[in-house]
Amino acid sequence: VAEGSDCAWIDKIVFPTTTTVISIGESSTTGVSSLFPNPNQGSFTVSLNNQSANSQISIFSPVGLLVYETQTTDQVVKMNLKEFSAGMYMMVITAEGKRSYSKFIIQ
Repeated sequence: VAEGSDCAWIDKIVFPTTTTVISIGESSTTGVSSLFPNPNQGSFTVSLNNQSANSQISIFSPVGLLVYETQTTDQVVKMNLKEFSAGMYMMVITAEGKRSYSKFIIQ
């Protein structure tokens, strides 16, 4: 520090290393065979792989709020969520006491 000055010089700055999570693993125990297209504009198809089971489909917003829920026995479900904002959503399918998780993007 120079005499009479409020300045200080630092010649070496070290930032600690950090861990960044870039993905969360998905598990599939109920057999979601496909969700397409992904990404989409809010309209997509979910193909279920469980025979004659009553399935509950829950959609969670990017901040984790439940924004849509329905029950179905169909093997192919056409979803229309065009009124939803753009972002990444989580779909949880519950059937026969088991859950399956899928991420999808609405553009």
